[in-house]
Amino acid sequence: MAPDAVATLGFVRAAIDAAARANASAWQRWAADPGDFGALAAVVNTSPLDLMNGGAGFSCVELWERTDPDIEMVFAILRKTDQVSALWWVLGPERAAMLPGWCGDMILTPAEARAALPAVERAFTWTPARYAAAMARLTEIVGVENAAKLLSGVPRLWREAVAADRGIVGTRVWM
Repeated sequence: MAPDAVATLGFVRAAIDAAARANASAWQRWAADPGDFGALAAVVNTSPLDLMNGGAGFSCVELWERTDPDIEMVFAILRKTDQVSALWWVLGPERAAMLPGWCGDMILTPAEARAALPAVERAFTWTPARYAAAMARLTEIVGVENAAKLLSGVPRLWREAVAADRGIVGTRVWM
């Protein structure tokens, strides 16, 4: 996303920050028991962009239309769960905490995207055995094609956005 487009989204950034503060205890419950998918769902269901989408003249589709056409979005259509729940289930709380934003929602300037890249790379760095286990677990939930998109797409998009000096918009929206 172009830097000038990011600058117009202060109200969205404020909602994301407020959701993270308001739901810290839900995060702590999941971090204490990463195997509890219900605790994870309680965290992810606090996605501010999901809650705002379609209300008060706000649409996530408008955000997506502002994205850079030269950088392919990470887009997966899932039936059993949402993208963030599936991805965080295999990342676990320690790796998920490395990612900026809240519940997959983020509005980052180019400088913020660049600063976050090392943490994103660490979150998605796997030994071959750990990658195989994560891929197998994620495939059970979302299928092999979507699993590959989610595990490789996020760091790819991040690297491309940083190389193009673009900001990043992340949303987790049920439609």
